[in-house]
Amino acid sequence: MRINFSYSKIIPLIFKIIVVILGVIVLTFSISYLLGGLTKTNLVHDMTPGFIMDLMGSAIGIMSGIVLISILPESLIVRFRRPSSRGLPNPTYGFYILLAIGIGSTIGSPLFIILPVNVEQYAIISIISLLLATTLSFLMAKIYNIMYRQTRMSGMHAIGGPSFVKMAIGPSSVRYFISRFSMWIANTALAAFSAIFFVEFNFQVIPGILNELGLSGILSSAVIYSITGIFIFWFVLNAFFERRFIRHIGFIQVALVIILVGVIVYQALSLGFIGSWNISGIFSLPHGNITIDILENTGYLFILFFGFQEIQAMEREALENGKIPLLSRIHKGKLYSKETQIFASMFATVLIASTVMILLAFALFSLHANSSAVSRSSIPMIYIAGQYLGPFGEAITAAIFLIATITTFVPAFLAASRHLRTLGEEGFFPKSVSSVSWVFTLALILVLSLSNGPFLVNITDFMVLTSLAMISLSLLWNRRRMPGKHVFGSVISLIVGAGCLIAAVSVYFEDPSVVLLGAVAIVLSYMIYDALMLGSVGLQLFIALLDIILFFSISVLPFYQVPTYFYYFPAFPFFTAFTSIKILSIVLAASAAAIIINLTMDLFIINRIKINPGWKKNN
Repeated sequence: MRINFSYSKIIPLIFKIIVVILGVIVLTFSISYLLGGLTKTNLVHDMTPGFIMDLMGSAIGIMSGIVLISILPESLIVRFRRPSSRGLPNPTYGFYILLAIGIGSTIGSPLFIILPVNVEQYAIISIISLLLATTLSFLMAKIYNIMYRQTRMSGMHAIGGPSFVKMAIGPSSVRYFISRFSMWIANTALAAFSAIFFVEFNFQVIPGILNELGLSGILSSAVIYSITGIFIFWFVLNAFFERRFIRHIGFIQVALVIILVGVIVYQALSLGFIGSWNISGIFSLPHGNITIDILENTGYLFILFFGFQEIQAMEREALENGKIPLLSRIHKGKLYSKETQIFASMFATVLIASTVMILLAFALFSLHANSSAVSRSSIPMIYIAGQYLGPFGEAITAAIFLIATITTFVPAFLAASRHLRTLGEEGFFPKSVSSVSWVFTLALILVLSLSNGPFLVNITDFMVLTSLAMISLSLLWNRRRMPGKHVFGSVISLIVGAGCLIAAVSVYFEDPSVVLLGAVAIVLSYMIYDALMLGSVGLQLFIALLDIILFFSISVLPFYQVPTYFYYFPAFPFFTAFTSIKILSIVLAASAAAIIINLTMDLFIINRIKINPGWKKNN
């Protein structure tokens, strides 16, 4: 860290430290207020002018908190970078490792929690939804293949699917920003989902299983903390030393996925034979609009599938040429290009993952288990294993749930960090964000972990479907640059893009707050990008002006009760629905005052103001 200040500037430094603390408070409360308004109120009946202004005030409060927190690092030139290994290794990942990464990201912890409940409640609709999601994924893999070949011909790197949108319509496009930012939110929410259930699994489910196996006291505690240590070790190894140990990590990933898939298939077959593969009643349809139910359920279950596209994020680590099983054997050891390996691993990932999921769905339905008991259990798949496979089967299921959690959380975190880092490198956020993208991602994971599982599933589905719709349509937008008419590709692009958008919109019927929150997050982030175009001074003046406007608007419009969202706020008597609006107005006023005082100090005391005429865009 390098700090530039003289003794005479201690007072401004102290003030800026206080401003950062204020920024943390403003950001935390504003997020709580916004989430409370979107999730704990009736959005259909409560859209009054006062309520809308309150939510806008909380959104501006989030922007103010970010600006206040950034004031000190900007002034002191703080450099805080993620540790990295020396040197960059040559591309290492071949087909097997890419396939393992794809399957590990796809068959993850959500499978153990979502599928058992969904197939019991929706029967044939659940199966149809799985088939629709599989079809969309196959077509999407084909789009990825076509666009990646075009990207390679253009001499560009493709870090994730959003790179295709960038190539098709340019790096400064709103659509590109939405696709990349949505993918960051989706992966972060998925990581938070995995983190929530890992904690619940490790400290609530595991002790009961160990007691059934005769382990208690010190031995039980040793197992629990060993599991925690393994999780932390694997996360740190991947997050900070991925390049140094890239080959070893790849081999371990292959081994973990083989164990994971092997045990799931074995248990699915065992459960199916226990239930005599009795699928009577599976074709019974629930009351209501079947088409709407299928669309909603497909959108809900898509969290089980989107991991396959994380293979594309490993483009830089993939071998330029390598063998593909069966194809290389047929063609006498032929080596295939990087784009062919990536497409083949994506296709194989969807094929294997969907086959495992559908087999498991039929096996679970054949049990005709107690639906209410399955829904009430912390991790339904472990509960079912305990009921039908005994303590040993329950322990084995717990072990593979741990593997699935690790193979979900780590890739989701790494992918999220890559997406945010890319946005920083391309000028959508300050470039300093690139070096600490993992810090912002971890912070958002912690914030989202304070919510609940269903909310995270829905926000993940909505954001990833929004991003994948843009990625799928990039093939249509890029058709003028491609040789030939490519009518087939354009048709696929329209079908998949429209399918993703329809599935994303269907999430609204499941949870309206998720769609509104996702839209607010995208708009708010792009507002920050536009404000950054004004430079440091323009950004601060812009936010201060918004704070003042919203402060007076909230004060004039009728009072509206919006409860805070985080669970620990109700423990404080002053954080109630009756006082939160007053606190919000104080937060906005304090933010405006702090920003104005900071600008005054920069201008007349520190003399460090530099007006940026505009953010240079990449061509």
